[in-house]
Amino acid sequence: MLILPPFHASMPTKKSIHSLKPVFFLAILASFCCIPQKAQSQTIPKPPHYRGLCTTPNNSIWISGTQSKILRGHYNAKSEFHIDTLITPHSNKDYRDIWALNDQIAVAMSVSDSAVVIKTTDGGKTWKTVYHNETPGIFLDAIEIDPNTGVGMILGDPLSKDQQSPKYFKALLTTDYGNNWINIPDAEWSIPLDTLESFYAASGTSLSIITSSSNPKTNSHSITVGFAGGGHSPQFHLVQIKFRPNNPKKPWQFNPLPNQPLHFKGGQAWGCYGHTTFRTNKGIAIGGNYTQPNFRGDSTGQIAAYTSNILGKWHPCKTPPHGYRSGICVSAPINKDSLFNAFFKNKNNLCHAFFEAHNTQPAQYFFQTHHQKNLSIAICTGTSGTDISFDEGRNWLPLSKEKGFNACAFDCQNLILAGNQGKIKSYNLFEIANAFQLLNPVNPTR
Repeated sequence: MLILPPFHASMPTKKSIHSLKPVFFLAILASFCCIPQKAQSQTIPKPPHYRGLCTTPNNSIWISGTQSKILRGHYNAKSEFHIDTLITPHSNKDYRDIWALNDQIAVAMSVSDSAVVIKTTDGGKTWKTVYHNETPGIFLDAIEIDPNTGVGMILGDPLSKDQQSPKYFKALLTTDYGNNWINIPDAEWSIPLDTLESFYAASGTSLSIITSSSNPKTNSHSITVGFAGGGHSPQFHLVQIKFRPNNPKKPWQFNPLPNQPLHFKGGQAWGCYGHTTFRTNKGIAIGGNYTQPNFRGDSTGQIAAYTSNILGKWHPCKTPPHGYRSGICVSAPINKDSLFNAFFKNKNNLCHAFFEAHNTQPAQYFFQTHHQKNLSIAICTGTSGTDISFDEGRNWLPLSKEKGFNACAFDCQNLILAGNQGKIKSYNLFEIANAFQLLNPVNPTR
């Protein structure tokens, strides 16, 4: 168990902003043995890469990655943040995504090489294998479960039964919080749009739940999901899936909705690496190409998009992130005055970078363009850096040039980043603001 320094303030709540020191975890474990008269070569294990990241309403943080590593973060009574390294039942798995209901219940998914799904109900002390598939070529990308209904889905890359059969997206359904997983039958909605279309497990955010419902009395369940990945022309898919096992003649019903272009650059390794939905009907998508981490978009395609209607059209962002991004998250609404004061200090202050992106100064944008009391911030991260948006993904400004992160999530107002080489980092709102000001200087009116 890794015990981190205590926070400056009390345990985070949804109504307060807290001071949380940035923390890094670089776990390099090696054992050395001295043997007289004979030297032995030692191999130092490499740190795991983390891509799965989930936060829960009770402030627990779950992180998963290579080497079968799963971590659980929690706060104790003294507001100290602890990280538990958990023991999992399978060795050398790459757990690319993890979903959690609280600090006790979590479900983790490995990508390939005998894909497994495991679940814990006791905070990671014990795990049960709830799904196992050794089909050659299987590759799972993302897991999502609705915490209110227990209905969820796992999405995987296109897979065929044999070399002569057509390929379909691999998809699994759960109706009981991941205790059991059912193969969703191949159907028209799960046919790839082109030979390159697949999904990316870079941060476990290729899939999002729009709505879901479950009726135990009638044993009927429904889920509407959105998903996106790569391909020659990356698109956002939408489908409603209904499952009624008590109806033997027609247990499954699929209602695909029109696909929507994302305006992303397409081709090998190009496309959408992650997206998020928020406030019911809004969405942000990010991506690019991990082999070209500094590409920001051109006439051939973009790397970020947004929508104000998750069932409708997507629009390319106006000011793109500063390169390939795989993780995306949106904060809960923050008091607008607190947000402005943290980032810009004074209504008379100017910010050239903000003006270049928004064509207006911060004070005018916050207090004349927007009249609501609360605003959210969006964060996207990738192996070449991290960016921030104040306008729901339309414009992005640099937040950090630190490399190596894959995933991000908000825990109340705290930002959690996880990435390669065992890297994990936390920022509170004021630390996010300080990092922002280093790359986007704020100056008083002259």
